Order: sequence, then C-alpha cells, then structure tokens
Amino acid sequence: MTAEQVITERDRVTGELGKRSAAELGKLGLFVDAVEIAAPVEALIRANQALASLTAEQARSSTLTQLRSFNYRVQSESTAVQSKMTLILKALHSPPPQS
Repeated sequence: MTAEQVITERDRVTGELGKRSAAELGKLGLFVDAVEIAAPVEALIRANQALASLTAEQARSSTLTQLRSFNYRVQSESTAVQSKMTLILKALHSPPPQS
C-alpha cells in the first residue's frame, strides 16, 4: 500500500467514524452540542491530516539519516493530535485515555 493510499483510506475511515460516533453517542444517551464540538473536531482533523502527510513524507526517505530527520516534527505533530483529542474528550465530558 502506498503512502497516498494510506492517506486516502485514513480520510475515508475518519469520515465513517464521525458518522458512527454520533450515532453511538446517541445510543448511550450522550448528545453533544454540535457547535461546541465542531471547532475542536475540525482542529483534530487538520492536525491528523498534517501528521499523516508528514508521516507519508517521512516514509519516502531514502536514507536512515533522512528518515530520522523527521522524528522531531512527527513527535510534535503527534503531540498536537493528542492535545486536540484531549479538548474533544473534555467537551464530551469523558476522561482522557491512559497512555
């Protein structure tokens, strides 16, 4: 699977998860104010897309040195994704996942 295929599949799955998440939350009796959660979700999607793009670029590295040169930026983007997810969990009044 190429990096582009991985990104395309990730985007498809992200969209599907968004649809299913709302339905599953409703089944649990949790109704989220769409306005309250929209901005953090959009920020998470952007951060996740940036991470996926950077990871795909890293995967195309031709040397180990070049591959490792991405490590700091990938870690920074991963941290951004985690922080956006924490904001969403707070908006949903859910505890953050234990790492």
